[in-house]
Amino acid sequence: MDGDILTSFISNLFGLLRPQLIIISTPNAEFNVLFSIEGFRHHDHKFEWTRLQFKSWADDICDRYPPYSVEICGVGLPPVTYHGPDLGYCTQIAIFKRNDEACVNSVLGEQLEVPYLLIAEISYPVTEIVTFEDYFTELLYTYRMYCRRKEINLGGPVPLEELEKCNIRIQQLEKSINNYQLKKKSLFNLFFTTDGKYVKINTNHEQDSDEDTDLYSPQTSVQKRKRESINQAHVHQSKKKH
Repeated sequence: MDGDILTSFISNLFGLLRPQLIIISTPNAEFNVLFSIEGFRHHDHKFEWTRLQFKSWADDICDRYPPYSVEICGVGLPPVTYHGPDLGYCTQIAIFKRNDEACVNSVLGEQLEVPYLLIAEISYPVTEIVTFEDYFTELLYTYRMYCRRKEINLGGPVPLEELEKCNIRIQQLEKSINNYQLKKKSLFNLFFTTDGKYVKINTNHEQDSDEDTDLYSPQTSVQKRKRESINQAHVHQSKKKH
């Protein structure tokens, strides 16, 4: 979130809502060197903090809201093959606890002693099975975000190279799929130009089959709302006649 929104979020959360326990996580910018990426981990991130920046931010919150104390921890250690300088955790976490008298004997505080329940475990690096739907889902999301930010009409051609710069995930998925077949595919009304260098979307597509088969189409939700409005109008008129 943007800086001004983050400021309002903190004042509302710690100043008004005042929950007993607050857990906030964020990427550790120092860890990004292990991902071989430039910039942020995701194109919609507004910033990413180092460990010192995150700790300073958390400590400042406790200074402004004295009932709270904070513990800094994290998840995700570097691979065992890494022998460089200390990078900390992949994701850094701040656990804020309200320490006023109302929380001393709280049930929530007692629950913190219960061990975590392991739901799933993933060993990094992961060999991922990628489908065409995975690729086009990521491509469509990035295409729409790009058009919105650049204030260009949805449907026009956008250079694939620009979308790849915005979202490194697109390149990662593309490497797992046959490139020739990929450029011949069309999904969610999204398709490539003949030379494979541009991406376009068909905004004039009419939904002929089940609505759920094309949930990502820009027209689907609009058409659905129109049909619902028409149906409601017919029902309302029928009631009046009776």
